[in-house]
Amino acid sequence: MTYEGFITILLTALGVMLALLAIVIGVAAIWGYQGIKERATEDAKKAAEEKLKEHIKSPEIKALIEEHIRLRATEVAKEMVQRRIDAPAPEQPADAQNVAAQYPQER
Repeated sequence: MTYEGFITILLTALGVMLALLAIVIGVAAIWGYQGIKERATEDAKKAAEEKLKEHIKSPEIKALIEEHIRLRATEVAKEMVQRRIDAPAPEQPADAQNVAAQYPQER
């Protein structure tokens, strides 16, 4: 084997090893990124839930919740009244129409 042949084989093997290393690093990076992303999402959810539980206990938030409930009840009442206003008038029975025709109102 000549020196040039040995160098060629050595460089080819080195290129293959570097390509395999690049593939392994790429897969590890994608897998690691997904793991980091999932872990960060879980940690953020836990922190938000804890903070929310603390805030809900405060008197200001309780007052806001009560005010929201009161306002929502008012909105529901308004919607019910509006539906009654917008509802068509019930039709008169045939007997009532005949009586109205028989006895016209005096003007």
